[in-house]
Amino acid sequence: MSKVFETSEKKQNTGNSQGKESLTREICIEYRDKAKGIINHSMSDPTFAGLCREFVNRCNITEVMAINILKGYYINDYVATQDYVKNNAATKKKAADDSSEYLHWLAEKEAKDNELNGFDMPDKE
Repeated sequence: MSKVFETSEKKQNTGNSQGKESLTREICIEYRDKAKGIINHSMSDPTFAGLCREFVNRCNITEVMAINILKGYYINDYVATQDYVKNNAATKKKAADDSSEYLHWLAEKEAKDNELNGFDMPDKE
């Protein structure tokens, strides 16, 4: 597998991996405060790039998100988006569980209906 493919595959994972912290406003402010001490806010500065990589690895966010947060842009938007994604994933999981319960009930009902097929009562006229 090529390095380019591996990198793009990694970036497509927007969910929170095991062992990674959820992005919170407090974490954003912590890293923003660290970035304020760095004079050059560009990836060509090794200190800024290292802080960015640390942030990306800690919260499993994209590099663009990390750069924007370190520069103080869109913090509330990114936190709200991460909360929405996390809550939506939990809702989808619950819906899938509910769906499997419904399908199980439906299969049982169909089996009972098939058992009673020979005992149909005629409609009253």
